Amino acid sequence: MRSVKGSLTVEASLIFPLILMVFMLAISTGVGLYEECRETGEQISQEEFDAVRWFYRCKEMGELAQWK
Repeated sequence: MRSVKGSLTVEASLIFPLILMVFMLAISTGVGLYEECRETGEQISQEEFDAVRWFYRCKEMGELAQWK
């Protein structure tokens, strides 16, 4: 019966790093998306951004993603 007393600690020590890695993955993904949006905003403000070309490129990428 004494071995049951510490079992929650062992389980928590195994689960906590997994939960921490999931949070870190979510944060790093968010930072990556933020940087991409910031770069796009800088391109737009410097007038190097061609909206029509970007639209058609995104449309082509969407068509490539769909399996026909």
